[in-house]
Amino acid sequence: MVKRVIFFIAAFIVFSTALVAQIEYRYSYLPKKIYSNQIFPVTILAMGIGEKSKELYFKFDRDSSNQPLFEEPLIVQNNQDCFYTFYFKNNDEEEFKLPLLFIKSKEADIILDENFFTVSKLQPPKDFMGVIAADIKVTTYQASTFDETQNLITVAFEAFEANIENIKIKKYQQQGIENIKRENSKVKAEYFVVVPSNLNELNFTYYNTIKEQFVPITVPIKVIETKLTTQLEPNPKNDSFEEIKKMTIAGFIIFFALMFLWKRDFLYLIVIALLAIVLIRFYAPLKKICINEGTKVHILPTQKSRISYVIDHKMDKVTQLATKDKYVKIEYKQDRVGWIDEEDICKN
Repeated sequence: MVKRVIFFIAAFIVFSTALVAQIEYRYSYLPKKIYSNQIFPVTILAMGIGEKSKELYFKFDRDSSNQPLFEEPLIVQNNQDCFYTFYFKNNDEEEFKLPLLFIKSKEADIILDENFFTVSKLQPPKDFMGVIAADIKVTTYQASTFDETQNLITVAFEAFEANIENIKIKKYQQQGIENIKRENSKVKAEYFVVVPSNLNELNFTYYNTIKEQFVPITVPIKVIETKLTTQLEPNPKNDSFEEIKKMTIAGFIIFFALMFLWKRDFLYLIVIALLAIVLIRFYAPLKKICINEGTKVHILPTQKSRISYVIDHKMDKVTQLATKDKYVKIEYKQDRVGWIDEEDICKN
């Protein structure tokens, strides 16, 4: 009986070893060169894994600061073989270390050795936007008046293997990136920049890792005249609708005053007092608030609204015009208004 048990155990071990031997794990793609701030893929090939392609568990050494952007890999099945791709971002200046990879399956645990990559240096042109990508496309763009001497340009990008969050054109001070949405190699984002009003086109370059060269991008600037005062009147007491409301209230006060003189009913005096309070509120001085440095001023009171300005220093005595949900409408410059998050108001 004991011999039979030993035989079955030995047979199981031999069978398992043979099964594992049929499946080979190795890196099928590692980049030949990488650059600082670059996002790049690494691909693991599991040969002969067949229907068990989704039963693997991957974990890179947690002691390493270099971790993939997504815990789950992009999986591509090819007959009995399967490719697993992870994306990393290089934050090092001289050398990037790809950590040990632990692969766990039902049959066995596998370890793939760490790899080292020397970081190459770029010699970027002056208009380099700081982005390294396999490809970048401009999907939409818009130009609008920012102030008397500047325009606001917004550009929507669709890119692949791109460090789009690092975009920065050095010669412009007011710029930023928002609404970044990344899915494996694909990324979408919106970039805004304030440029001189006499500029006819926005020119910049990015480094294309496929072509291994700097590729220029040109965005034409055709200003769409949009005045914020259309929907965001700097002083809500001065727009035509507010004037009509004030005139209407004043008319009712006169009407009820005449009714009181005629009827001598004190109820009319109560109505007059209430209307007078409402009218006084329209003429009351607007509240002053303090705004923190780095506050983003949105065109509309929504998180996805385009940013029209970024407060570059702490501002006291900013005029508060209105509130909506968690947003506060302010006049941050003369005749320049926008919406900020209430959390950006100074606490003290």
